[in-house]
Amino acid sequence: MFGLTRSMATFLPILPTCLDSNILTSGVIPSEIGMLQSLNELYMTRNLLTGHIPHSIGNLTNLTMLYLHTNDLTGMIPNSFGALKNLKYLHLWANELTGHIPPEIGTAVSLKIEQFDLSSNNLVGAIPSSIGNLTNLIYLYLYDNKLSGSIPPELAGARDLVDLQISKNLITGTIPNTFRNFSWLGRMYLSVNLISRSIPDYFVNYTHLTELHLADNNFSGYIPPELCKRTPLVKLNLFMNNLIGSY
Repeated sequence: MFGLTRSMATFLPILPTCLDSNILTSGVIPSEIGMLQSLNELYMTRNLLTGHIPHSIGNLTNLTMLYLHTNDLTGMIPNSFGALKNLKYLHLWANELTGHIPPEIGTAVSLKIEQFDLSSNNLVGAIPSSIGNLTNLIYLYLYDNKLSGSIPPELAGARDLVDLQISKNLITGTIPNTFRNFSWLGRMYLSVNLISRSIPDYFVNYTHLTELHLADNNFSGYIPPELCKRTPLVKLNLFMNNLIGSY
């Protein structure tokens, strides 16, 4: 049985807790994990953990790295994650998480998150506009969920974003005009959604863009003629749209 005793809680705060790549077949992450208030790194990836992520993880305010990916965790992402003011790496991908992405994750501008990966779950609802408050964000992976609504224009507040991946969702609307501010963007994956209208002309100013994936959407109009001349693209994927003209 996977559990956490009070004696362990006395010892573990002085070290990162690393329980990766095991076969923890029994039970859930215990709520007592929140007692490790000096903990700064928590790794429990590639196991067979089930049940919900404990709300008490929000007590670990010194946590900088949280890796719970590749398990069978269910339920909602606790809104208590908004208290993790020192968190830099959040990896919850490849689980069975449901519900909305809690907007509390991005309500504190001081949040230090650089890597934000919730991909390959069953999350629903809109992408919270508060993610735009994560001014240190470099990687945002939300692909392979059931997210809906439009891309929030406030997301452009994360101006240092290098890698944006929200493919395989139910996103509608257009690419916001505010995205012209993503001067460092290197990869954009928006394929397999319901995004419409034209491909923005300002993409030609993305001087670091190497991959652009917009396939299987409802884009229409012309491909910006300077796209491959002014950007360092090595991968361009536009199939299954309503684009016209020659290229």
